[in-house]
Amino acid sequence: MGGKNYMQFPDSFFEDEVRDGFYVPSMMKRAWAASLEVLEHVAGICAKHNIRWYIYFGTLLGAARHGGFIPWDDDLDICMMRDDYIRFNRVAPKELPKEYLIKNQPNEYRIHTTIWNSDCISLEEKRLKKSHGFPFMSGIDIFPFDYLAYDGEDEEIRRSLAALTYHTAMHIGEDGRYSPEIKQQIAEIKNYLHITFDKRRPLRQQLFSLAIDLFSMYTDKKHRDEVVRMHCWISDGPRPRPYPIEYFGEPAMLNFEGMEFPAPSAWKTILELEYGDYMKPSRGGSGHIYPFYRAQEEDMIEQIPGGRAPYKYYFDARELDDRRVSPSVLVRSFTAMVSKAHLEIEKSLKENSSDTAKGLLEVCQTSAIQTGTALEQLGEDGLVKILEEYCEAAWQIYEKLGTSAGRPEDIRRGLDLLLDRLAQRMSEPACQRREIVFLPFKAAGWERIEPFWKEAAADTECDVYVIPVPYYYKNLNGSLRDMQYEAGQLPDYVPVTDYRQYDFKKRRPDTVFIQNPYDEYNLAISVPPSFFARSLKPYTKKLVYVPHFVLDESEMADPKVAENMEYYVSTPGVVHADTTIVQSAGIRQAYIDYLAKFAGEETRGIWEKKIHCR
Repeated sequence: MGGKNYMQFPDSFFEDEVRDGFYVPSMMKRAWAASLEVLEHVAGICAKHNIRWYIYFGTLLGAARHGGFIPWDDDLDICMMRDDYIRFNRVAPKELPKEYLIKNQPNEYRIHTTIWNSDCISLEEKRLKKSHGFPFMSGIDIFPFDYLAYDGEDEEIRRSLAALTYHTAMHIGEDGRYSPEIKQQIAEIKNYLHITFDKRRPLRQQLFSLAIDLFSMYTDKKHRDEVVRMHCWISDGPRPRPYPIEYFGEPAMLNFEGMEFPAPSAWKTILELEYGDYMKPSRGGSGHIYPFYRAQEEDMIEQIPGGRAPYKYYFDARELDDRRVSPSVLVRSFTAMVSKAHLEIEKSLKENSSDTAKGLLEVCQTSAIQTGTALEQLGEDGLVKILEEYCEAAWQIYEKLGTSAGRPEDIRRGLDLLLDRLAQRMSEPACQRREIVFLPFKAAGWERIEPFWKEAAADTECDVYVIPVPYYYKNLNGSLRDMQYEAGQLPDYVPVTDYRQYDFKKRRPDTVFIQNPYDEYNLAISVPPSFFARSLKPYTKKLVYVPHFVLDESEMADPKVAENMEYYVSTPGVVHADTTIVQSAGIRQAYIDYLAKFAGEETRGIWEKKIHCR
C-alpha cells in the first residue's frame, strides 16, 4: 500500500499478524507505516544536510532482535549528538511537509523533539493516503546525546547546575506560580550564573532554555570523549552509563521492516549493556500508554454520529439467538399439524360437512406451501417435490368434494401416504451420513485445523470437504481488490474442493469449521461475504471457529495483550460460532473474561459453554 511520493509497503505488511506470540492488528501496522513515513522525511533532511542519526532504544532493539518493530511496541526512536540535533531542529521547519507538527520547545519533561505527521485526526482521503490509512497523529521521537566535560569536577558543577535549573523549571506551574522554596532556588541560579530573567517572558520557559544551554555547553572536540542523555544524567535516580563517543562512529546499517537504518557503530555493545541478553524477548513496560493512539481513537469516536467507528464490531445480543431451523424440524412440525387435520377431514366427511373439510384442506395446503418455501431456501429439493405433490392431491380432493372425492378413510390414507414419503425421505441413508466442511483461508493456519480434519476423515460415516476460501486485500475505502487464493499451498495429501462448486444452501453440512473470524471488520483483508460467519451459520447445524494463529499463552496477563483482544476475540466469528476451540485452558479463560466484559457479565455463561480448548 502506498501512493505517489509515499513509501511503498507490500499489502501483506498491513495484515493482522502474530509476531513472537503477540497479536499485532492491522491498525497497529498502519501506525507503524505512518511513523516510518515520518522517519523517511527526517532521514531525507539528514542526508541533505549531512546530519548523522541513529536508531535507538526500542527501535534499535527491534532491529537487532526482530528485524523491525518490537511486536508489543508502537513508536520509533532515533538519536543524534547535540550539535547534529541543533542543526536538525534549525532546518526541519523549512524542510518538513507543511502539515507536520514539530514539538521541540523546552517545556516538557523529556526535553526532546517529536515530529508528528499532523496536528489533528483526519479521515480525509488525501491524508489517509499519505498516512497509509492511519487517521491519527503519528510520528517519531528524536533524543539528543550531550558531551560530558573532560574534567570530572567541571562535569559535576555542570551537572549540579543543570539539575537545579531543570528541576526548578519543573516546579513552576503553567500559570507561573511557585513556592517560596522554588523562589530561593531561582535566586541561587541567578547569583551563581550571574544572569537575570526577562520579566516579560514566562519564567518556566526561560529556565528550560537555560537548562538546555547547560546540557549542551560542551561541544568542542576536546570534550568529545563521552556522551550521555543529559536529562537522565541529572536525575535523582541512578545515573545512566556514559558511552564513549566511539560507540557512535560510522553507522552500522541494520534491517528494519525491509529497510536499512543506521545504528550506532557499537550497537551490540550498547544493547548488551542496556538489556543483557537482548535477543531474549521481554515484555517490558514502555514510557506511554499502549497503543499510543487509543486516546485519539476515543476522541474520534465521540465525534462520529452514533458514537461508533465503522471499522469496529459492536455486540448485538440478538446475534446470540439461534434462528436456525433444520429440515427435520420443519418436516416434523408440518407432519404433526396436518396429521391431526387429516383425521378431522375424515371425520367431517363422514358427517357430511364438506365445508369444514374444505377449510381444513385449505389450511393443510397453505402449511405445505409455507414449509416447502422454507425447505427450498435450505436446498431440500427432494422434500419440496413431495410437498408439491401433497398440494396437488389436496387441491384435487378439494375440487371433488361433494361429488366423487371417494371414501373419507381413503382420502385420509392418500394424504397420509404422502406424509410417509416425507418421513422416508428424511430417513434415507444419504440424509443420515454426516457432512463436515473445513474452510481454511490462510495456508499457514492449516496446521491449527488439520487435527480436526484428520479425525473427521477417519470416520467412515462422514463425508469431508476441504474448501480453501479466497480472501481479498482492501482499499482504504473498504472495497475489495487483488484476490488471494492459497489452495495450492496446502499439503499435497489434502484433497481440496473448489469453493465455487459447493452449495451450502443445498448441502447444509452438519459441521462447518472456519478460521476467519472477522467478517467485514478487518482493515486489511476480507473473505467473500458468502463465507462470513453470519452467512454460513444458517446453513449448518454447528459452526466451529478455530483460530489460524498461535498466541504466547504465558503472556496473556500482559495489559498490552488485552488491548489487542478486540481485534481477534470480540469478532463476529466468535460470537456466531456454536463452538470456538482455542489452544489452551489459559487462553480459553482469557477469551471468556474478555467476552464477558465486551458483551456484558450476564453473558459469561454463554461464553463458558461456547469456548473450548483442545
